[in-house]
Amino acid sequence: MAVLALAHYGAAVYGIGRPGFEIPAPIRLGTELNVSTWFSSAMHLTNAALLALIAANSVRRERWRWILLSLSCAVVAMDETAANHEQVGWIIHTTFGTSGFLTYAWIIPAVALVAVVAALCLPMVLRRPGAHLVVAGAAVFLFGAVGLESAGGALFE
Repeated sequence: MAVLALAHYGAAVYGIGRPGFEIPAPIRLGTELNVSTWFSSAMHLTNAALLALIAANSVRRERWRWILLSLSCAVVAMDETAANHEQVGWIIHTTFGTSGFLTYAWIIPAVALVAVVAALCLPMVLRRPGAHLVVAGAAVFLFGAVGLESAGGALFE
């Protein structure tokens, strides 16, 4: 990710003042469907695969929770590549007239789904060694995905 960020900002600095210059689409960070999106999707698919392995080796009463976490990561990976959340957000935004922090309205169902999955799976995850590191990683991802998108909606509206 750091290499992609450096490429993006390097291209931006190189292009300043040059008429008609645009940062090439594959490394443009402010858009969807670029190299960083594909990289993120691959990481989510890797997490889904690892969680599926954990599910296969878990005790029976917890298996469905690990499967839920695995499927959640797989859905996030698919959405990251297909950008369906943008279409869902547009439908909610135009239907309910959301604005400010809810301009990008896909965060409404996303937060609800994350809350349900967390309520079902967090107690199980917290019983594992290293759980606090996993929870911290998930919190960083969610803050980046939902928190910054929400702040961006309020800022750019």
